Amino acid sequence: MFEERVGLLEMVKNYAYDLLKMAGYNEDKCKEISKALVFDFPSHYSIIDYDKAKKISLKVEWYENRIDKWRVMRRWLGNYILEESAIHHIVYALPRHNKKDEVTSHESET
Repeated sequence: MFEERVGLLEMVKNYAYDLLKMAGYNEDKCKEISKALVFDFPSHYSIIDYDKAKKISLKVEWYENRIDKWRVMRRWLGNYILEESAIHHIVYALPRHNKKDEVTSHESET
């Protein structure tokens, strides 16, 4: 059972690595971030907010810089969130406060 679980974790880490590589991250960042995504969060439902994403070196942008895209996503998600499906949906929550930090302008959606 242990061997099976370790294999699954390695598979997920490789999947994250591949997605990060396709998003334009360099080899070292792909390894670093994929490892963090798999081992630094206790469950699949852990929330990776803006600050946590920045901490593990994900390229993130504060949502207010993309408010039109958030409106489209909310509309889309609103149509499908209650439908049963074998695929994953992105779970998101908009923050209640404004972020004053300087934001890097990179696109990265997961």
